[in-house]
Amino acid sequence: MPAQCPSCNKFASLEMQDPEVNDLSMDGGNVTAEVRIVRNSACCNDEMKEYNFSTEVEIPEEIQQKMDAIQEKDPDAEFTVEEGGIDQLEEGGHRYKKSYYGFTLTARIMHDKDELGTVELSDKIEASSMDELT
Repeated sequence: MPAQCPSCNKFASLEMQDPEVNDLSMDGGNVTAEVRIVRNSACCNDEMKEYNFSTEVEIPEEIQQKMDAIQEKDPDAEFTVEEGGIDQLEEGGHRYKKSYYGFTLTARIMHDKDELGTVELSDKIEASSMDELT
């Protein structure tokens, strides 16, 4: 359903923007991501709706075993998590189907410059549950 653009007062369709990763961290045995998705007006590109996700996933056992083996040899070993790529998610929106918007984020678990493995974080929300910005 079109929304009224605050800049030109026209009823405008909304366009999905690329997801923004605000935080990506690793704590204990989990990877956590804070991701913001935004829908802008098609006419003036004003931000109209948003949603901020806070998603967590457990580090898979095979990666955790690699981390444990490294820590046995070097108790002060440090591990980091890096963004490996993010894609927007759009589902539904057909006749009689609800629309969903979200993201799929690939996170790379690193030790020094070596990648130990990846985890995938994904989440979505019903379009009608997004927060209005106007």
